[in-house]
Amino acid sequence: MPFFNDLTLRPTYLDKNLSDSFLSITQSPATLIKRMHGHYYDADNQPLTSSAAHQRLIDASQPQIIKGSRTDNGDNIHLLESHNGCLEIDGETTPFTDLENHFGNNYIVQEKITQHPLIAKPHPSSVNTIRIVSFRWQDEIHILLSILRFGIDGNIFDNASNGGIFCGIDRNGETHKTAFDKKGTAYCVHPTSGYEFSNQITIPNYPQLCELAVELHSQIFHFDIVSWDFSISPQSEPIFLEVNFRGSADTYQLASGKPLFGNLTDEVLKTVRESRK
Repeated sequence: MPFFNDLTLRPTYLDKNLSDSFLSITQSPATLIKRMHGHYYDADNQPLTSSAAHQRLIDASQPQIIKGSRTDNGDNIHLLESHNGCLEIDGETTPFTDLENHFGNNYIVQEKITQHPLIAKPHPSSVNTIRIVSFRWQDEIHILLSILRFGIDGNIFDNASNGGIFCGIDRNGETHKTAFDKKGTAYCVHPTSGYEFSNQITIPNYPQLCELAVELHSQIFHFDIVSWDFSISPQSEPIFLEVNFRGSADTYQLASGKPLFGNLTDEVLKTVRESRK
């Protein structure tokens, strides 16, 4: 990873509040408020007072997702709702000042998206995301692999580090018949819903999704390996969620059933080895 990615720049690129500044994103969850460096902003990056930010959350009629803007791998993601003038985090009443104490100076609140019913079916409580890994090699951007991730036990998050499970997606956009958790345990059936993974899902508009990942990666110049998280709307359109600059190679390879770099493996490893001499 240090060979292909300039990790000294990762903290800036990682900030979810800045993705709309350096990427041409056409569709993403609607942003209610941002908090950056202790200050509040709206979706257009215009300043908000603390009281105005608070009021926006109170006035929200739909469930929201709140998360730290400088974290990755599903850390610190929670459901935020407004009921009778009070804010609730994961069903517990929470004063606005507690949001600041818990999430600090950098977080984002976005509307909880409605996902495509095919993607939701194995575990409807979570936003089940498609992770696509892209790779810049010899001035061309390749799609290395992709996986579909599911939550379990009614959780809203789907990442493996918090107990979620995942399965590979083949080149035609069809999911594999076996899912795994981060320990390598195999699942033919979803442990919560009983969904049978042999009922393979064909990801709607999968070629378009891969094309979008390539286009977005072409706008990032200091990272050759990038992991993209997308959802799919009920209208089968890709929804950008976030970008990550590190990932678990063992997880990727377990899910996809192939080496991370696929047919490029020998060439890539040879280049990396020679650079170390």
